[in-house]
Amino acid sequence: MELKKSLLNNFVFYFNLIYKKGLSYGFAGNGSIRIKDTIYITPSGSPKENLKLRDLIKFKLKEKIPENASSEADFHLWIYKNFKKINTIFHAHTLYVNFYFKKKRKIPEDEALKKQNILIIMSENWKEKIKSKMNEKIKILHVINHGSFSLGKDPAESFSIIEHFENLCKIEFLKDKKFSIKDSQNIIYETYYKRDFKRGLLKNVLWFSEEVGELLQAIRKGKREKIKEEISDVYAWLLTLANLLGVDLEEEFKKRYYPFCPKCQKSPCECEED
Repeated sequence: MELKKSLLNNFVFYFNLIYKKGLSYGFAGNGSIRIKDTIYITPSGSPKENLKLRDLIKFKLKEKIPENASSEADFHLWIYKNFKKINTIFHAHTLYVNFYFKKKRKIPEDEALKKQNILIIMSENWKEKIKSKMNEKIKILHVINHGSFSLGKDPAESFSIIEHFENLCKIEFLKDKKFSIKDSQNIIYETYYKRDFKRGLLKNVLWFSEEVGELLQAIRKGKREKIKEEISDVYAWLLTLANLLGVDLEEEFKKRYYPFCPKCQKSPCECEED
């Protein structure tokens, strides 16, 4: 009894960590854990952030799937029935993995995750495709435009796999791409827009102001690493405001500052100092 409770608490902890670390958001994603012949799975049609133990839907491997269970419970059930070493599944819509595979790319790998551990599938009829290609070595299933499934022996391993795959794709995505203001704005939109919109424009303006204040403090103290961190935070919050106000920051910047000073129309600027 105590072991089961510990495993379930562990599952809830790592599932919530997915959202705290920005690996998924809102209603997106799901997760499950198998304990002996019983499956505990996240519910359907509700925000997944701040999951509680009482929210989990419980059913036996041989029972009918409850109606309020995740809409992908049938897929989780198939995995558990066919792969005895898999006990935890997390499904998340990770940002850089999704960006990376929007175009056909080579599968990123390292010592922890090799190509043989990763299966990439197109979204059409994805469940049937996975059933024909799945094997014991697969740790990550990525469905194009539908997110990634991590398959682990326990919640800690499943979380580690999905976080590691996101980092691998992030490194490759940033390595071979000229990063623009528009790219930055899109990333902030994909990651934070739902939360920012819910918070409201005024509160976001206040948070932006706080970040500017923190940058000022870092500059006064002369802490180089902190200055770099705070500048990136100010930039991110500026992009948040641009998204909420429907402003294409890159286009507006070009209109006003490219190719020269908007006042004297020269580069370098020759305006008189105030």
